[in-house]
Amino acid sequence: TRTLQSVESVVGIPVVRVDVEDDPALAARFAILGVPQLLLLRDGVETARASGSLDESEFAAWFATADRG
Repeated sequence: TRTLQSVESVVGIPVVRVDVEDDPALAARFAILGVPQLLLLRDGVETARASGSLDESEFAAWFATADRG
């Protein structure tokens, strides 16, 4: 969670952690088959996805690439 908070401050958009066991409907909506999953949403529509655990620098690099797409 600390990593998500620090990444949130770097990218300047909300970063939300969802427990898929607590919200299986949301997991199904976005076809989450494994965790961790990172989704970039614009207006509720998925625009990018990454699987696996990323540290802050990896997340920032993924976001920079995903945000341009």
